[in-house]
This record gives sequence, structure tokens and C-alpha cells, in this order.
Amino acid sequence: MKPAIPHAHVAARSLTRIGVSAARAGQAEAAISAYREALEVDPTHMPAHLNLASLLLHSDRLAEAVEACRLAMDLEESAQHPYLWLVSGMARAELGERWAAEEDLLYYQEHAPDPRFTRVVWRTMRELDRSAVLKRAA
Repeated sequence: MKPAIPHAHVAARSLTRIGVSAARAGQAEAAISAYREALEVDPTHMPAHLNLASLLLHSDRLAEAVEACRLAMDLEESAQHPYLWLVSGMARAELGERWAAEEDLLYYQEHAPDPRFTRVVWRTMRELDRSAVLKRAA
């Protein structure tokens, strides 16, 4: 016999599915609202954390993406989801937080089941470094 699933988890899962549907339909704000509502119901619902952080990153709401990652990273099960560190690292790189981004990306690279994605991010960070050097020279 399977253990009972708490009501909050069921509600959060339902709200997360609504968020996924909204995101696929191009309704980012509706998706973000659904994910946040899911986290109000169940603050430990990792799929809502992951989807919210990723959508905020792709919506160029970088500081919010970093904060969403940090909230999720405080959860016990976050170690099973290194993607949080990838999203945080990418957002921090875009924010110009070079060293914090590198720290997150190194964590991701060490714990990721498939570290191929970090190549793109490292390339982005090198470009940001070059951009910063050019700005200082100008």
C-alpha cells in the first residue's frame, strides 16, 4: 500500500501543472503566478521551484531567478537538483557577478548528471569578461 500524499503536495503539483501549461502557451506572468502559488501551498515542492527559477531566468528577471534558486537551495532535497546551480550561475553571470556565478557553475559541473550545458555558460562568462575589459578600456 502506498503512503498517502499530503493535500498540500497534491495542490502544489496541480498548480505547477497549470504553470507549465501557461508557460507553454507563452503566458509567462500567469505561469510565474501559478508557480508562486504552488510554493505558498507547499514551500518544499521542488518542481515549482525549478520551473519558477528557469522561467524567471528566461524572462530576464535575473535577480528574481537568483533569489528563487537560493530559496530552493535551502531545502534538504536541493542537492538532488543541481540544475538550480546552473540557473543561478547563468543569472549571476548575466548580472555581472562573475565569481558567484563561477562558484555556482562549478557546483553544477561537479554534481550534474550531464555537465555538457556548462560549456555554453563558460563561453558566456568569457564573453562577459571580455566585455568588462573593453568597457574599462573605453
